[in-house]
Amino acid sequence: MSDISMRAMKVYPNRDTLDIASKYFATRIDWSYIKDTEFINEVKKRGLSFQGTLNAITNVEKYALLKDNGTPRRDHFGRAGRYWANPNDSEYRLKHASALAEWIHLGADSIQRDEPNAHGYWSENDTISFYSWLDGYIEGAAITPVPLSTNLGSHGASFAEKGEILGSFFSFGMTEIDARRLHPNWFWNAGLTAYKLNKIMVYTAGKRLTIDQYRKAIALSYANGSLFIVPWDQFGGKGNPRVFIEHHHLADLYGFIRSCADLIDDYEPLGFEASETHWKELRNNTGLKIKSKPEVSFFVRQKTKADKTSTVIHCISDSNTNYVDIVLNIRLNSDKEITAVNVYEANRYNEDTHVQAIANKSYSSLHKKRKIPLVIEAESTARLSFQMETTWAIIEFPTNLEMQ
Repeated sequence: MSDISMRAMKVYPNRDTLDIASKYFATRIDWSYIKDTEFINEVKKRGLSFQGTLNAITNVEKYALLKDNGTPRRDHFGRAGRYWANPNDSEYRLKHASALAEWIHLGADSIQRDEPNAHGYWSENDTISFYSWLDGYIEGAAITPVPLSTNLGSHGASFAEKGEILGSFFSFGMTEIDARRLHPNWFWNAGLTAYKLNKIMVYTAGKRLTIDQYRKAIALSYANGSLFIVPWDQFGGKGNPRVFIEHHHLADLYGFIRSCADLIDDYEPLGFEASETHWKELRNNTGLKIKSKPEVSFFVRQKTKADKTSTVIHCISDSNTNYVDIVLNIRLNSDKEITAVNVYEANRYNEDTHVQAIANKSYSSLHKKRKIPLVIEAESTARLSFQMETTWAIIEFPTNLEMQ
């Protein structure tokens, strides 16, 4: 999925949120608390979708979840007047449903449900009971349903294991991750779980990352069918200021996503390998053998359209100078000779080029395309080798080539 998500928690007097969204090529404003009709209408006017937000916090003490000693339980920030809500309080439930309906009336295209189980203070049974009731209420009250997402941060940041019980209530996940998650195998497993449930994951950092870490997180997310929210108005961690990363650090990658949407949209996971320095078969028997430095990981994705199968490999490196050497077991689906494959990478950020691409809504200038020779080594074996110029490259294979 090639959507580009950006947060807008609130309106800032000295920051033009929608101008920044344009510079980041955003297609959606997500996880917002801005209940301003004028702002929401402007978002829609610019062709972006808008997502409102609900959470498990109440400012009304009588709706609060109580501790064993009978006092109201404060939220995770411990602030006075902010409590975890009691999911079994019937009046609170109606207030929550009313707040959901208000977002829809304001024009929200989807709604994020933050803290879906009050950071674990709701039991599993209470969590299931609350969302089952909410589903039934929406249907019975004839409220126009919109997709609901949820923060899986307290559920392992994915729909796997602890997040599994939420899968039936939410259309997609939207959650914070930290640097500990920036590993190829974690993104592969989280993305594969979401794919099997017909859902997507939308990630954001839960603390400020380095620019290199943001770049890696963006590439790993999109290589696994997920999104990574533009780090603007991002949560910076408990007690820390919010994060606002200027666009010139990362807009080249987000522009690359827009310019290569056809190589990202509707592709399904086929295989993954975090490479080692020796030859290694790719998982899921995709017929690939890969040799490169350990810092490069590979994600194979396919889509079928009009009986033609397209295959891409996302190559993601921890540096800009890694050499890729791939051997494929292949079958040609036509008599046409294949001599090369296409490799796409982001062009370096250039202000004038990006401004023009935004103005023209034409993004092809934001990526470079190289033809890499495909050397047929045997009847069903081919090899390709190239030097990566950036941290993320996408290899596109012809539709008449099929991996064995």
